[in-house]
This record gives sequence, structure tokens and C-alpha cells, in this order.
Amino acid sequence: MESILIATDGSQAAASAEQASVLLGARLRARVHGLTVIEDRYVRPRPSDGLGISAPTVDEGYFKARGEAICVRLVGLGRKNGIDVNAESMNGIADDRIVERGQGIDLTVLGRDGEHQPYRTALYGSTLDGVLRKTSRPALIVPAGAEIQGPIVLAFDGSPGSKMAAKIATDFAIRLGQTLHV
Repeated sequence: MESILIATDGSQAAASAEQASVLLGARLRARVHGLTVIEDRYVRPRPSDGLGISAPTVDEGYFKARGEAICVRLVGLGRKNGIDVNAESMNGIADDRIVERGQGIDLTVLGRDGEHQPYRTALYGSTLDGVLRKTSRPALIVPAGAEIQGPIVLAFDGSPGSKMAAKIATDFAIRLGQTLHV
């Protein structure tokens, strides 16, 4: 486990995942990369819908400044915990960009909850769902308020996915000095 990607929307709900990523990176001595994505759907003008109503104007500057502020916060969080965090903000479809950036990374960490959590009807949102469906890389999902601490619990059924999870859990247990319960 040499590299960790923290994907965040900068919301208060995602702060637990940011904190967990940085602490995990510090304890594992892993490189930590931060990523926030400015969703195309927010900054692109709405197409004409034929109803004769003008679409609202979009202030792309707000979203760009917000993305930069998230990156500054991640870098500062890393500095506070004694590690370097490289962070970037980019435009696109969030789940696609996260999966792309996660290809060369050992672990992607995402918050279970994000800025739209109060409005959703499912356990988790569409960005997390999209990342989990599209990636073949390990991912750690952190609920709001969670802390990274032991012991580590592994559910194992012998499937290829659980074998991958067992390898990661064993590595975590050894490197973090935690007990592993199977």
C-alpha cells in the first residue's frame, strides 16, 4: 500500500474520509493524492428545452474557487499530519475522473456521504455508486463521523473479491499493528 487517492467533494460529510485518508497515509507512509471534481452538469449551460425559458447563467468561477479551496484544505490537512498531499481539481463527470485517477493508485478512499446526502433516498449517492461499479481497484468507503482504528474485521467467502480484500486487510493489520478478525 504505497499510494492513496482521496476523492472528495469538500463537504462536511466527506471530511471524515479526508481525515481517514491522511491518517492512513501517514501511518502507512504512503503517498496521498487528493482529487475533487467540478461536475460538468454544474458548469455547462443548460441546453434549450423548447419551452422558451432562458437557462440561468452559471458562475464557473465559484466552482473553480471552491475546488481550489478543497485542494488547499487537503494539503493543509496533510501538512498538519506530517505528510505531503498532492491535490488537484478537475472538470468532468466525477465517477469517471475518480476511476481514471485511481488506475495507478493502490487504494481509493471516498466518503459514503457527500454534499447531496440530505436529499438522496438511497444508502449512498450516485458518484460513489458509479466509482464502485466502474473500478477494478480497491476502495475504502468511510461514513461520516467514522475514525480509522482497529481492530480490522474481514468478511471472507472465498470469492476473488474477498481474496483481494483479505490481502489488503492482512497488509493493513500488519503495517498498522492491529488485530485482524475473520
